[in-house]
Amino acid sequence: MKSIAFKFTQVALTEIDPEDGLTEFSLGGPPDALIDSIEEIGVIHPVTLVKSADRYQIICGHRRIKICQQLGLSEIPARVTDSPLDSHAMLALNLTENRQHRPYSDTEKGQVIDKLVLAGVSGELIIRKYMPILGLERSKKLYQQFSRIQELDPNLKNLLHELNVPLRIFLPLLKWSGPCREAAHHLFSTVRPGINKWRELLELTNEIARIENKLPGDILRREEIKSILAQHDLQAHEKYDQIVQTLTPWRYPVLTGLRKKIAHELDQLSLGPRTKIRIQESFETDEIKIEIKGRDRKSLIEEVARLADATKSEAMEELLRILRQLK
Repeated sequence: MKSIAFKFTQVALTEIDPEDGLTEFSLGGPPDALIDSIEEIGVIHPVTLVKSADRYQIICGHRRIKICQQLGLSEIPARVTDSPLDSHAMLALNLTENRQHRPYSDTEKGQVIDKLVLAGVSGELIIRKYMPILGLERSKKLYQQFSRIQELDPNLKNLLHELNVPLRIFLPLLKWSGPCREAAHHLFSTVRPGINKWRELLELTNEIARIENKLPGDILRREEIKSILAQHDLQAHEKYDQIVQTLTPWRYPVLTGLRKKIAHELDQLSLGPRTKIRIQESFETDEIKIEIKGRDRKSLIEEVARLADATKSEAMEELLRILRQLK
């Protein structure tokens, strides 16, 4: 790119085109820290503008300009050029200027890549030059994945940005239909889980849909899930726990049935509260671990005697039979 001449000046906010969003990549409002800083000490770093007809287009500084407008300020320090710039040049200037101090969420990175494509930048150049600027590997596969983020509904994109969900986690959503994504947005905007919980819910839903030959949205719109989401007396984390407890038997019906059988036989053993039988939940081994608690010799003898009786019962025989079948 050839050298561009800039001059520093004060520009009236009314002379800046507020509708020009070419280089606007931000999702959500300006951060509170930036608002507080500008309110207290003003704009330290001038925005970058280009003269276009009788208005200025924004190259860099959308958030600073919005904050100044909200605070009722009349002008802003700016770095201005009169050189004619095409869309590609403006995008390149923005990304170069923000490279060191402007982190982007993965959803915002998708917006950057989409705007570069719309500006006529080739996929090869985006991969080679701009993906490293965004902190991404030079990967055609990643480029294709990030390019698809723009297919998501704006509300879902805003949610993914707000919760800072990385692409590797929400990647399955790119394969879902629009109605399925709507169901996902309703669930995740209500539960607002952390990253690992996003992954768990998406994996469970996808696996159930595969097993039952259904769409993911069909699973999330079942009455059992809708009922949990509609319970106003539950906290978000409680809704998440109940939803996982509901999804798990659908994903692992055989395993859930075995756990119920084993729980029934354990109840039939009638052991005291100080004796616990531990069986591995995944059933990877048929071993039984027994834990006995006691504070004195008498209580320990009583628990051992009760356990001895339990080992001779039909319930213990059935329990061992179930575990042998799993081996």
